[in-house]
Amino acid sequence: MKELEAQLNHLVKMLRSEETRWDAILELKLLNDPEIVPLLIRLLEDREWVIRWCVAEKLGELKNPTAIPSLTRLLKDRDFHVRKNAIKALVKFGPEVCSYLATQFAHPHFSVRRHISLIISHFGERAVPYMVKDFTLRDWVSANRIVYAVYDIGAEDRDEVLLDLISNSDVQKPLIIIMGQGKVIKAIPQLIRLYKHSQLKRCVIMALNQMGEKRAFPVLVTALKKGSPNLRNLAEQVILKLGKPMLTYLVKGLMETDAPVDKLIYLIEMIGPDPILPTIHRLATRNAAFRAVAKPLLAKHPYEGSPRKGGLFNIFGD
Repeated sequence: MKELEAQLNHLVKMLRSEETRWDAILELKLLNDPEIVPLLIRLLEDREWVIRWCVAEKLGELKNPTAIPSLTRLLKDRDFHVRKNAIKALVKFGPEVCSYLATQFAHPHFSVRRHISLIISHFGERAVPYMVKDFTLRDWVSANRIVYAVYDIGAEDRDEVLLDLISNSDVQKPLIIIMGQGKVIKAIPQLIRLYKHSQLKRCVIMALNQMGEKRAFPVLVTALKKGSPNLRNLAEQVILKLGKPMLTYLVKGLMETDAPVDKLIYLIEMIGPDPILPTIHRLATRNAAFRAVAKPLLAKHPYEGSPRKGGLFNIFGD
């Protein structure tokens, strides 16, 4: 070890001189003893940029993971050439390096955060499994930036990966919004469950509205029939919050097999059936099965007018 240290010290002395620098760089490339790594890491603190520059490149070639934290700190080096070599060195570790880099998304130095994002973007989809590894151990800032990084990368299984993270309270708000923007229908049961948290109610309603009535609202009605007792209760709360736009889908739900008729009629009553009474009465005159299930509504809300064509009827194929 002492002999190796003496050899390295001699090379460093050669690196400091312009006359011998390139010879030293070539000799340094030939040093591949793994015991040199701790000595090289110490040299990343050297006062001369050329030493830090050469050593960063060498550590990238050796790919010893113990050097990753020190190379990451070098991303804020005052010298551009050193920062560039630190990036190149970290890239040589492969996508596995993203497991550590993802822990540094909350680094106080802007340059470090920016370069981390560039490295992760370089690996793209390959970085995702390493970023989300040990996700529950991340600080809330890093956790949120990981979520947005996964979203931006847009891997084929992105939605599944993000849904796996939604149980973490630190990232629920941005994930709810992301699911709404992406119109991720498979996320709706999760969103309904999250509605029980008062701080998330507004986000859930916004996300469902972003998904659009034709995508999200039928799933809410289905949850009344197929969900667990807790899910059905939460779906009911969401439907009441969404209000009148849900009426069409609640009436349509009455026509489905094994429909929770009493619950659907209750919700229609709570929201107020007036906007959809023409549709209810028209369907009742055409469909005996519907007339039977809608009997409580028909008795309580007689409709004397002539149902107009078009409008809500079009949803049912009239």
